Amino acid sequence: LIRFIRLWQKLGLSIDQTDDVLAALYPAADLPTGASDATDYALLDQGFLRLLPALGFLYQAMNLLGLATDSLASLLACWACHARR
Repeated sequence: LIRFIRLWQKLGLSIDQTDDVLAALYPAADLPTGASDATDYALLDQGFLRLLPALGFLYQAMNLLGLATDSLASLLACWACHARR
């Protein structure tokens, strides 16, 4: 929860948009399993190490295309469809 709140505050997005970003960009292989706290912390660390560069690339693409954050949902939908292939 702390990671979510820090990311939300840093991005300046709405809570829903931050949740959408995490749902689209967070690698499924690094989702916490609930098996143990130590394992879950390691998976969160790995997941965020993959998420943050992807998020940077997303923002870079948005800047290059001149997109505002109100078009974030559409861009994330495209990203998520492409990532699942």
